[in-house]
Amino acid sequence: MHYFLVCFDLKNPTIFVVDSIDMKTKKRLKKAERELDEKHVQDMNEKVLKVRHHFANYLQSVGHVKTSVIRAQTPKWVKLRWATYGNYVESGIYMMRHMETYMVKRERNFECGFALGGAKQKQQLLSLKKKYAAKILLSDANILRGDIAKVIEEQGTVK
Repeated sequence: MHYFLVCFDLKNPTIFVVDSIDMKTKKRLKKAERELDEKHVQDMNEKVLKVRHHFANYLQSVGHVKTSVIRAQTPKWVKLRWATYGNYVESGIYMMRHMETYMVKRERNFECGFALGGAKQKQQLLSLKKKYAAKILLSDANILRGDIAKVIEEQGTVK
């Protein structure tokens, strides 16, 4: 699975795609890897167009005036300085961080605090995994929250 963020700006009709995978590196890949990369780009484009289609249908169902404008928009991919190549496993963590921090009006200079790779970015991802897991497990929406809180209390501090 690969996760990415699609944002719709209805004020200034635009569709932004925030994806942690860096497609610029494909020039340095072997032919077989380049073909996989191109398939990824094609799959991503198809998925984004499906999201656009469903969102436009929703806008139409509620009588929104920008329906036809959104339906005609070509998605714009946001360039990320910290993007990686091939790290599909942690794409959900990247996406959740992007959801927390993305602001359309700052699209050109979007920053969410990630280092440019290496050990520091790995540490940031680990820290975010812990943060998001704790929030999900201890959320009021989690019907097992009480059981989880009890286990944490019995075992002491979670590391």
